[in-house]
Amino acid sequence: MIAAAATSSTLGPPDKVEALRAQRDQRYPFIVRFTDGAASAARVLGVDPAATDVVELPSIDGVAATLNVGVALDLSERAGVAQVWYLHPDLAPLYVRSIQALNHSARTLPLPSVANLSIGPEPRFWTPEPFEDEPMHAATRVSAEAGLVPVVAVGNNPRAESMPGWINPWSWPRWVISVGAYDGERQRVADFSARGAPDRPETWPDVVAQGVDVVGTYPTGLAKSASRRQRDEESPLFRRTVPRAKWDIYTLESGTSQAAATVSGAAAQIMHFVKETMARSPSTDDGRPLFALTADPGRRRAAAVANAPRLCGTATVAADGSVTFEYRPATPWKLVKQVLVDTALPLDGVDAAAAGAGLVDPGYVKRQFGRFGVIDPKFFAAKVLEE
Repeated sequence: MIAAAATSSTLGPPDKVEALRAQRDQRYPFIVRFTDGAASAARVLGVDPAATDVVELPSIDGVAATLNVGVALDLSERAGVAQVWYLHPDLAPLYVRSIQALNHSARTLPLPSVANLSIGPEPRFWTPEPFEDEPMHAATRVSAEAGLVPVVAVGNNPRAESMPGWINPWSWPRWVISVGAYDGERQRVADFSARGAPDRPETWPDVVAQGVDVVGTYPTGLAKSASRRQRDEESPLFRRTVPRAKWDIYTLESGTSQAAATVSGAAAQIMHFVKETMARSPSTDDGRPLFALTADPGRRRAAAVANAPRLCGTATVAADGSVTFEYRPATPWKLVKQVLVDTALPLDGVDAAAAGAGLVDPGYVKRQFGRFGVIDPKFFAAKVLEE
């Protein structure tokens, strides 16, 4: 959850304002948001709306454009302008395209669906505190409220263990499902997986999933390097999982992105189950839950469940330590996120600041939520997963 203290004024990010004021003649990428929608962009900015460096971002009532800093400073004081946000030139393309992808997917996919955001700023752009009104957070919130549930990798950080609390800033908001990477062979959170600060639960990942040596597709038009080919073909997992005829188009990869993709698939399976359950349930007005799950004491730690805040549904701890979860219709991101947290396997001896609620097991999710069919997720170029 984003810290309320980290807000900014119309001009941002707050930590860049003074430097910007000293560079009025420089040109940088900015996102400009308007109080009355992006339709006013050309008039307010005084630019040709067909210009190649002006990108409309309708989901957040704004545009991205390269502006003279002096113009940006003046815009931040105009009526009708809600926000002027500086983007580092190296970050701007990814930032803007990610917002575009969310907007496009929310408009074109059947909702609810899942957005797999296995991306984020490089660690050099991370900060120990997020900015509450950052445009990306507005974009993921709009998507989540529309029914496009964002699943976001917490990020790979080579200094993860010595930098608790430094995580992919796009994984901060409570309306996204943040995912860390687990190393199943070593039975610990992967060394590279960003970690939360022990005293700041808002920085913790929600869950983790296998993120070391995960089998995935490899670009068909790109030849593997000799070292990658050797690593793949010497791996018992790879040889056991991938048919010999497909060795060229599959590979082993590690990262929080791989973990996020796994959780996206689990989220889509849960969403499919919920949609089919709702279609078969005439009403829940009689007080009965939409569906319920019971976890034995080995699956959930009763004390942790009893004390954990909930986004939706109820958790009842029995005398034997088992937990019964009951769910009713709720906003998709809240329901899917809560079910993932409730069904994650707690990891003994692993700090919640690194692992969140625990490990997402795709096999367990399919068994629990496959009553109406096990789905085959479809991945699109915008990195959006449709169940």
